[in-house]
Amino acid sequence: MSERYGAIPPDEPVIGAVLPPPPPGIPAAPTLDPYDEELDGGGYAPEDEWEDEYDDGYEEEPYYDDYYDDAPARQPMFYVFVGLAALIGAAVVFLLFTVVRNNNDGGNAGAIPPTAAAKIVVAITSPAAGDRVNTATDQTVSVQAKGTDRLVKFQLFVQDAAVDEVAAKDPSTEGVYTASLRYRLDRRGEYTLFVRATSTTGATKDSDKIKISGIEDIGNKPADIRGRISATANLHNAPNDQSPSILTLNPGQDVVILGKSEDEQWLFVDVNGGGWVKTLAVDLVDSLALIPVRTNTPTPTVAPATPIPTPSPSATATPSSAPDFVPTDAQLIEGGARLRVTIKNISSNAFEGSIVVSAAKVNASPAEKAFGVKLAANGGTGVVEFELSPPVTSQKSVDIKVDPSNAIKETEENNNSATFVLTPPVEQPVIGLVTQIVGPNIAVTISNTGGPIASTDSRVVVTLEANGVKTTQDAAVTLALDKGKSVVVNVPKPQGSGQARVDLIVGGQVIATTTIRLE
Repeated sequence: MSERYGAIPPDEPVIGAVLPPPPPGIPAAPTLDPYDEELDGGGYAPEDEWEDEYDDGYEEEPYYDDYYDDAPARQPMFYVFVGLAALIGAAVVFLLFTVVRNNNDGGNAGAIPPTAAAKIVVAITSPAAGDRVNTATDQTVSVQAKGTDRLVKFQLFVQDAAVDEVAAKDPSTEGVYTASLRYRLDRRGEYTLFVRATSTTGATKDSDKIKISGIEDIGNKPADIRGRISATANLHNAPNDQSPSILTLNPGQDVVILGKSEDEQWLFVDVNGGGWVKTLAVDLVDSLALIPVRTNTPTPTVAPATPIPTPSPSATATPSSAPDFVPTDAQLIEGGARLRVTIKNISSNAFEGSIVVSAAKVNASPAEKAFGVKLAANGGTGVVEFELSPPVTSQKSVDIKVDPSNAIKETEENNNSATFVLTPPVEQPVIGLVTQIVGPNIAVTISNTGGPIASTDSRVVVTLEANGVKTTQDAAVTLALDKGKSVVVNVPKPQGSGQARVDLIVGGQVIATTTIRLE
């Protein structure tokens, strides 16, 4: 047999070959003789039997050199390739889905979505707002914080300037960070503190700002805060006018200030065991912020059995020597931005010193104020003024009271109050003149920058004096100018040269004037 079609598989029968004997127990296969006559009457065996015997399962195909390549052996690799193609296709689909999803989210293809912004909470636990801190000594600020990201540092700011920085330590099991930072105040006064926390992502958060007061330390006792009485005032046993009066404090009297009310309208001073006086009656040596808030008046530890206050001129004044204050007038000035109050002394006794005057029902700032006045006897008057914010621009009433706490003894205490009707002042016109030579005339521009001026007959007069000769020219004008308006009047130019005067005459009086050079 030819070798054209490659080697014959070892298990394929070969024509003419001697078959090996069968294994024991298995009968030998009969030998087929193609010329056996018993096979279909002799001669060759039928074609079908030849095909059954020697057909190797292939149909007759056209001639190819690789006809006997191991095609069946490739069939498993086909499924491997199909599997790999499926995996690659799935990967491509997944990548496409990721790109589309990112684009739909507004990001760039392949971009990692941003993480949520870090959240930080930070608060100062010590000192507390309003605390008084000794100067020239090291002080500590304690802080607590929490954050969605890990915190890395804390910074302390005093008056918006960084003064200390510490690294954040591991938080507690509840996720709370704690830290202590140091600072030192170099002088007395009011200071602002806050702490800034920073996370690993660079996010920062500032605590609320707190205000503290720096004080000097003298030994073991803080320095006294002193003041001086600026107006006659009563000392009360509680921070209100309705509480009983202990005694009277006089202008020029020095006091030690131990506390203040929450609204800062009253001061607790170390006089006669302690009492309350109005803040406006005291000139402070130090800032009001340095004074601690005092909610209750303590009972004096040492007090005389029968307190006898030191007599004062005001407290011991008799009706025959006391003043008597009466408010007589109240007017709006400066377009309603200020209130001017007139006070009269109707006593036969003169008064010089500080008194307190209050203005109610208007936006006076402050509504109660101490003024230094000098009032002669028998009708001497003095004027005090209040700032009004916002200004009063419509008719309104105001209640004026002199010495509302009755700190000054008067011959009559029941005439210190009065009510006045305030009418906003009428703004007067403000006239200005601008001149210009236009041909044979002098063009005079009359402008009004004040209140409106009603229609009135007026004249513009130009006067020139040259070589002892006076020449005048004039022109009539009817003025009816609102604020911000103007009118032009042409006046013939006088003959001659020199400096000429231009007058606007209304009702026979010159209300505006200017000059112009004539050539």
